[in-house]
This record gives sequence, C-alpha cells and structure tokens, in this order.
Amino acid sequence: MAAQIVAIVEDDESVRIAMRGLVRSYGFTAEAFESGEAYLAADAPERTGCLITDVEMPGMDGFALVRRLGERGCHTPVVMVSAGTSPDLEGRALECGARGLLRKPFPAAALIAHLDATLGAGRA
Repeated sequence: MAAQIVAIVEDDESVRIAMRGLVRSYGFTAEAFESGEAYLAADAPERTGCLITDVEMPGMDGFALVRRLGERGCHTPVVMVSAGTSPDLEGRALECGARGLLRKPFPAAALIAHLDATLGAGRA
C-alpha cells in the first residue's frame, strides 16, 4: 500500500513550497495546493492521511474547507496554521475538528510532532 499523502493547502507560494519541503525532508509524502478549491478538485482528499491547511485564504478559508470535507464524509486529520492573532482562533479550529492550530511562524518540530502523532508509521 502506498503511503498516504500529507496535503498542504496554503495560498502563499513561498510558505507552501517551504512546508512541502519540510514535510518531505522528514520522510513523508507531500503534495501542495494553492487553495481549498484546488485541493477538492484533485483526487487528493481520498489519498490524504493528514491535511495541513491555512486558515485565512482568499475564497474558501480553512474552516470552510474542513466543513466541505465533512459534508463529503471525509474525516481526515487536520492541522490548521495561521498568522492570525484572534484569541478565539484555536478554539474555533478545535471546534471544527482540527487536531491543532500552529501560529505562524511556528517551529518545524511542532509541525513534525503533529505529523508523527498522526502518520508516524505511514512514512514513505
């Protein structure tokens, strides 16, 4: 069985590329998407072992993406990332089903810890 992917949904290209490189450097299979819409249009939701999504994006935000996945019956583990400073953001992320929220800029080890907890045995 092929390793499940870590899908990264991030509208900022430089952040998207950096996160994909980080995830791959730790032995995970990673694919990156510029928007929630692009992620949903791909066959990626069915292959995703863990989703990392930005909260604030043009068009569909991270919360809407997680809701849309739930409507499809897809309950992939989600880690949300945000540069936002709203004090209720973490609570909102957890309420929508995310396993955690990382505030940008976050240490690489924090993201890898989430992935290890979710996919530790699923590395390529």
